[in-house]
Amino acid sequence: MIKGALFDMDGTLSNTIPYWNKIIPDYIRSTGNEPDMDVATDNIHAMSLSDSAVYIRDYFHLSQSAEEIVNAWRASANRIYTEVAPLKDGAYDFLKRLQGLGIPMLLVTNNDKALAEALLKRTGVLDCFQDLYCGYNMGLGKTEPTMIELARKALGTAPEDTWMFEDSIGPIRTAKSVGIHTVAMVDPYHDPAEIALVRDEAEHVFDSYAQADAWLDTMLR
Repeated sequence: MIKGALFDMDGTLSNTIPYWNKIIPDYIRSTGNEPDMDVATDNIHAMSLSDSAVYIRDYFHLSQSAEEIVNAWRASANRIYTEVAPLKDGAYDFLKRLQGLGIPMLLVTNNDKALAEALLKRTGVLDCFQDLYCGYNMGLGKTEPTMIELARKALGTAPEDTWMFEDSIGPIRTAKSVGIHTVAMVDPYHDPAEIALVRDEAEHVFDSYAQADAWLDTMLR
């Protein structure tokens, strides 16, 4: 049974990972360092923006504060979220179908709320969500359960009736630890080792929203 759904944004609903795979390495180069892609992207994509900035600052021994780093990233990302980045194929119809079925949804992202609102409004799905739980603004991340549990409680659904749609292994493990069902929406721009872990640990794994839509048919029977 599915009575409520939690959705990640970057890499799950939206095709924004390729942009972040450029924004962060470009920033590191601007500081005079050469990015190690494992450090620059793969190690931090499940962290909050603030935690990612701290990680990059400490790893490269930067003089900038974490706040300055985040502000630089957000400035680079602003046009991408307000004008460019699309939803994944089929995501719009899948969200609208859940909305039509009366299944409550919340966005749970490590990203900034202003960026999330801009993308979701532009792509026509902001009204699908009861609220947006954004780790950057809340000072929380999805590698521990607080934000995920707050979102689930806001939905008013029991863990066993709640499904979380994600693309990263950390949040999938966190959701599982508190009894929430997990659906992995595989993002091909992630590291192959990460994708392998996601495929191994998520309860259901889909490469497209067409597959997710067929799964929903079975859930509704």
